[in-house]
Amino acid sequence: MSDQEKKPECKPWWQSRTIWLNAAVAAVAIVEASSEALKPVLPPEAMGGLLAAVAVANVVLRAVSGQPVVFKKPPVSPKSPS
Repeated sequence: MSDQEKKPECKPWWQSRTIWLNAAVAAVAIVEASSEALKPVLPPEAMGGLLAAVAVANVVLRAVSGQPVVFKKPPVSPKSPS
């Protein structure tokens, strides 16, 4: 396999900015749904713009990411005898 055909090295999920962004948005959504904490500071008319901004941020993060993410520990290859 040539250098150009090599698969990019995987990174653990906790190093993914896209996953962290989505986790933060999900946490805020859960808090908002259960307590309406954002209602006093964020008018309902702004919600569409906020959702669009999150979608754009997801696209940008996906575009700049160069490594695939893995959710499980990769298998350890056995060491060859020396």
